[in-house]
Amino acid sequence: MSKVRNRAPASQASKSETSQAALLSGQQSAPARAGRSGGPPLDPDFEIDAMSVPTFARRHGISIGTVYNMLADGRGPPLMRLRGRVLITREGAAAWRRRMEREAAQPPNPTRKRGRPPFRLAPEGQEPPPEPTGAEG
Repeated sequence: MSKVRNRAPASQASKSETSQAALLSGQQSAPARAGRSGGPPLDPDFEIDAMSVPTFARRHGISIGTVYNMLADGRGPPLMRLRGRVLITREGAAAWRRRMEREAAQPPNPTRKRGRPPFRLAPEGQEPPPEPTGAEG
């Protein structure tokens, strides 16, 4: 014999269908639940105080590699290490943004050399210019 399940009458909507309809109509807000990692609730008013490097990069619209290059150059945001994680605090990110805005407002530094010097051919009959040695200063 096959078992017959007791079903609610078709006129009664299930609890999940009712709550979904209420959410869609705007009558009810979504319950705060923990994220996939069991982290903080997914509340739109919830502000995190520290973020990972990939989250920092995503929130600032730059690549993760750019963040690590800036950190290697000493131009990145201050880091905090906590239980094996590398985090950037909200205050550190704000200070980094202010510093980047100040740097962008300053005129470029003409003594800072970027990249290789341009390749120049010597005019016909002349010696090529000497290669820079890097000891000039």
